[in-house]
Amino acid sequence: MPEGVGASPPSTDALLLVSAADAWACRQARISRLPGVYIVYCAPEERCYIGSTTCLRTRYSTHWSKLRRGSHENMHLQAAWEKHGPNAVRFGALEELPGAADDAAEPLRLARENHWLSRITRTDLYNMTIPATASLRTTPAARRKRTP
Repeated sequence: MPEGVGASPPSTDALLLVSAADAWACRQARISRLPGVYIVYCAPEERCYIGSTTCLRTRYSTHWSKLRRGSHENMHLQAAWEKHGPNAVRFGALEELPGAADDAAEPLRLARENHWLSRITRTDLYNMTIPATASLRTTPAARRKRTP
């Protein structure tokens, strides 16, 4: 197992903030097809992007495809990719959430994503919207239900 992989997660003490590097050290050893919370970490900048998804492996592929094409929605993450190259940016699973793949489980996924977002020093995050409020991966049917 690589150094740092699977380290203890940050304390649940709301006052204790951790760095992006500390959060990266908490990643799991593999990327599964389960739903979960993930981290995209840029080592040279020691900054990260936190997200949640219905399938970790698919979300990894989507991020990398958009970054390679230069079309990622997060301009800060895209700039880091372009400045430092693909070998400097890493993807890892922070938490797997078995049974949280359907739209009804989106509140759980967002709650866990926000848990991580609230514990990482704000200046270490590429995330532009904190707290996270909706998943980009929500199905069209679920989006229609939320639209007044």
